[in-house]
Amino acid sequence: MSVIVLVLKIIGIILLILLGILLAALLAVLFVPVRYRISGQVEDDSEVHMCASWLFHLISFSLEYREGENRMGVKLFGFSIRRKPRRTSALDAGEWEDEPEDAEMEEASENAETATSEEMPEDVQAPHAGSGENITENVPGSPKSNGRPKFLTRLRGFFRKLRRIKENAGKIWRKLCSFWELAREEANKVAFLSVLAELKYLFLHFKIRKLAANLRFGAGDPALTGQVLGVLCMFPFLYRYQVNLVPDFESGELYVRGVFHMKGRMRVVHFIVSLARLWKKKEVRNLANQLLG
Repeated sequence: MSVIVLVLKIIGIILLILLGILLAALLAVLFVPVRYRISGQVEDDSEVHMCASWLFHLISFSLEYREGENRMGVKLFGFSIRRKPRRTSALDAGEWEDEPEDAEMEEASENAETATSEEMPEDVQAPHAGSGENITENVPGSPKSNGRPKFLTRLRGFFRKLRRIKENAGKIWRKLCSFWELAREEANKVAFLSVLAELKYLFLHFKIRKLAANLRFGAGDPALTGQVLGVLCMFPFLYRYQVNLVPDFESGELYVRGVFHMKGRMRVVHFIVSLARLWKKKEVRNLANQLLG
């Protein structure tokens, strides 16, 4: 009997330890903040560096974006578990795709010249000694055989990229228009006001500990530049940090240039509280059904 009690006691202690570990993990997920850092520059060659870590860098995520390429990585206990190679632009991808074709073309040309020089007699080789172009005309994969020079491949890639950008912009615009039509309906005003209130709650709890920026911008029109500056000055949080906004009233183009740096933290518990309060309201659930449907 005493052995059974001892075994049950050991099992109970193990279960309590496991329960304590699970409870500690749950509390850590809810209340330990996720710290983030974002910095970059907006120039002719723009670049952005993002980094987020949790629980003394137990899990960390990094993202680096430069003009035409990006790199992403995830680390666990300091060891990389996922690394995404850099992506190049469509034009660069076309260049990389053309290089193997050129290499194969040159190799095929050399093989054709060697085979011709070995098989043909000397008196027949003489007329073709200096005419390498005649040999490469019949080589598969050469620029003359497929009729597509290298610059045309680059041009096609460029126009494909423009077409994808136009299609994505059209989809985003249609989504915004449908979203605006839903917001104007009388039945959805309460839902949108509730969402705005929760966004304000989350913004107040996403503590930005440091924000520094030195940006120069122009809207292409002096009146529009002044309006943009007026809207930006309505945000009071900009006055708490070292943010320097310099409007350019003389420029005739739309641009933003400068550098910025931001550090802060956020907690998962605030997301859960906001979602729970929103889900309790019938108007928000109806709006979610309309958007998802």
